[in-house]
Amino acid sequence: MRVLTSYTSPPLSAIIREINKSAKTFMQNSCSGPWVPCPGRDGSAQEAAAVVGSALERMGIPPDSVIIYDGSGLSRLNLTTPEASSAFLSTCTKHESFFLLL
Repeated sequence: MRVLTSYTSPPLSAIIREINKSAKTFMQNSCSGPWVPCPGRDGSAQEAAAVVGSALERMGIPPDSVIIYDGSGLSRLNLTTPEASSAFLSTCTKHESFFLLL
């Protein structure tokens, strides 16, 4: 297997240090939850979890194979089966933008 590209992000400690320096709403929201409220939606953690759950169902991933705590992807309470993780990654590689993001 050949590596096409790689990227090393700053350590999480450096990102958190930057967030804590001043009120950086964009960075805080990016770290706590990626969903922007749409008209008729409140942008809550529960709503984000529901949005993620629906997207996974559209990918063919059974709802009982994942536990989504808040939709941010950062909670240790999020759980997934190996099959669900594999199905998710497989579906992502078929998306037209996938390799542009590497």
